[in-house]
Amino acid sequence: MEQTFCSDPEPQDTALFTDIPTVESLLKKVDQLQESMDYDILERLEEENELLQQSLTRGRQRLLSVANVLREAYEGYVVLHAYLQKFEQEAKVIDAQWAAFTPFSAIQNGGPEDRIRALISDK
Repeated sequence: MEQTFCSDPEPQDTALFTDIPTVESLLKKVDQLQESMDYDILERLEEENELLQQSLTRGRQRLLSVANVLREAYEGYVVLHAYLQKFEQEAKVIDAQWAAFTPFSAIQNGGPEDRIRALISDK
């Protein structure tokens, strides 16, 4: 039985190893994938930022609208309050003038009830 030793191993088929990527090609693919993911994330963040800016703009517009409505309501309140004060003053003047022309003018600081009592007691 004779054994033969071969100092050189049999050449292996190199076709098996041609499909195996190198470390450099793997790193390149990882970089490309990372850049792609970064681009997608950046794109989504830009879209979200744009939506937030639009939302802020709408919010500011609504706030301005509410402020305008409140301002107009306050101005209306001021005008109405002034008219009511003027009305009360005119009503007092008219009441005083009316009281001067009626037989109830002798009753000072009296209300309608006092005037009715005075009218009844006079009869």
